[in-house]
Amino acid sequence: MSDESDLKERISELEHELAVKEAELHRYRLELGKANAALEKMIAQTTQELKLAQALQKHLSPTSLPHIQGFEFSTKFIPGTRSGGDYFDIFEHEDKLKFGILVSSASGYALSSLLLSMIIKMSSQIEARRGLEAHKVIAHLI
Repeated sequence: MSDESDLKERISELEHELAVKEAELHRYRLELGKANAALEKMIAQTTQELKLAQALQKHLSPTSLPHIQGFEFSTKFIPGTRSGGDYFDIFEHEDKLKFGILVSSASGYALSSLLLSMIIKMSSQIEARRGLEAHKVIAHLI
């Protein structure tokens, strides 16, 4: 009888251990569900920010380039998979013998770098239209 009693006791112990492990597994599944929901929220937010950054980056890109005798310019917009603030522009001065090329890179700070590039774009265009020389435009922006 002792063997049968020992066997029943061992089965009872194993059933208890199994119940404890099932409870742990349930807690882990709940924690995993919460972590997964948080991750999905972060992915959705990042995707939305990336779409916004791509739209802003596209807006920064010149839609038309000046026709300057002796020069040919062309561009192609390909949005990046990470947001940044790279920007370029080609513009004419009031003096038709002069033109400006502005290139800036403000990457690494997500949407804030794009906003910085937008400020640079608008400021440089305003100052260039006033006839300010390129080096003075940059000095004025800094």
